[in-house]
Amino acid sequence: MLVCVSGVAQERGRLRPVEPTAAILEAFQTHQVVALSEGGHGNEQSHAFRLALIRDPRFAATVDDIVVEFGNSLYQDTMDRYVQGADIPDDELRGGADWR
Repeated sequence: MLVCVSGVAQERGRLRPVEPTAAILEAFQTHQVVALSEGGHGNEQSHAFRLALIRDPRFAATVDDIVVEFGNSLYQDTMDRYVQGADIPDDELRGGADWR
């Protein structure tokens, strides 16, 4: 089953804002797959949120697997080391001179 977390919840027919990290982590309690949309390409706010989400200690305690639908296989080794917690320099995460 797939769940969509929109940043709002319904309470007695009214929409109310929810804290997105908590809502996403809560979704993992009842769903095997939780997907996040990227929004538009280059969306810095979305990127910043994802970084905050995966750095939240509750995330590692809740989530077992991450599927990333972007990137280039040339950088698989870097991604594997990053996901395993290695300290990767920013320029390497950006793809070095090849980035953009």
